[in-house]
Amino acid sequence: AFVLQHQRLRSQRKLQLGITLSLMGKQVVIESGKEQILDALLSTFDELLRSKQREQESLIQAETLRTSRRFLQAVLNAIGAAVAVVDAAGVIQAVNDPWQRFIEQHAGSECGEGTDLPGYFEQLENARESSARRLAQAIRDFIAQPSLLFTYEYHCATESGERTYDALGTVLDEDSNQRFVFSFSDVTQRDHATAALRRHTEVLQTVLDSAPDAMVMVDHQGRIVQANEQVQELFGYSSEELIGQPVETLIPPSYRDKHPEYAQSFFAS
Repeated sequence: AFVLQHQRLRSQRKLQLGITLSLMGKQVVIESGKEQILDALLSTFDELLRSKQREQESLIQAETLRTSRRFLQAVLNAIGAAVAVVDAAGVIQAVNDPWQRFIEQHAGSECGEGTDLPGYFEQLENARESSARRLAQAIRDFIAQPSLLFTYEYHCATESGERTYDALGTVLDEDSNQRFVFSFSDVTQRDHATAALRRHTEVLQTVLDSAPDAMVMVDHQGRIVQANEQVQELFGYSSEELIGQPVETLIPPSYRDKHPEYAQSFFAS
């Protein structure tokens, strides 16, 4: 809003028409003739309109930014893994809800927006120090020279015991203002299952090797999944050579064509 106050200004030479203009809280005194005052008013109106337009554009941009940020946060929270978005300096710009739970597992200092991500892992006291330090250095190296994909298997000690995380990283922006996304997925149960399967396989292999006869194990497709030492002595193939091969490899050629039919009948019954 603005206020115009007409006043007559007397000088030594002539009588001039003047106005006092109050625009956006500022007092401006214009002393001139009528035409000059009109030009000044028009110029002031134009500047006022441009100022309002810039203000409106700034408000729209700010709202667009807030909407985009809310959308990004919703997407991040929908991801099951712990996710952090960092800038080119390694400083965290955004995190999701699983990230907070991931950090709580470490019982360390807070690690949210504004935190140096590699620096956080370097200062962890209750993690396996060598693993945490190597992870921090790997993150720094990836940010300095981005590749297609960053991968790292991170082992750490948490309040619930030893845990393993698959760390993945990728480049979010390709322009000069690069950002990076790092995710951490808890694969502890997978590793436990893998270790248990490996132990089971080793026990089974020991049992097979103790048998006096050549023995192989096949899946429902008739492919060899395990063989004992006697197979190598009898057929001349090592276990490594046989794994994944059709069992017909060990069948004499005269019976080989009919054997798949016999095997299917056996599995069907």
